Amino acid sequence: MPAAKKKKPKDDYTFAYMAGILVAGLVVGFVAAWAYYKPFQQQLRADVAFAAVGPFHIENQGYTFNASLAIQTDSDNGRWAKKNKDALNDLLYRTLLDTDPKTLSTPAGLVSTQQVLTQTINQSFDRPRVQQVLFTDFVLQAD
Repeated sequence: MPAAKKKKPKDDYTFAYMAGILVAGLVVGFVAAWAYYKPFQQQLRADVAFAAVGPFHIENQGYTFNASLAIQTDSDNGRWAKKNKDALNDLLYRTLLDTDPKTLSTPAGLVSTQQVLTQTINQSFDRPRVQQVLFTDFVLQAD
């Protein structure tokens, strides 16, 4: 009996097709996810900027206080605040020097002082640029 001829297998590309479809599906999925989340990324960009000023050491009316402040602006005015840091330091120092230290001893007094500092800066420059002035460090001591 003659030997049985071995059947030559056909080229089977099923695995390659499935792998190609899987890779194409992953690429389409990543592109769709990126397109979906891209607008959220733009919304999450920082809408505020902070510039640190101080520290200030002030002795006034039998009290001594040390304060460090942060100036909160919108993201467009962040560079402006950093560029004008020296002028802001001078303006804030003069304003704090005129502040009654007894006012600073209460939480409500600190808040009103923050509002006064914000208004003073915005009135002193060409347009309102500062959203808020915040105390980042504050120590008040009676002499």
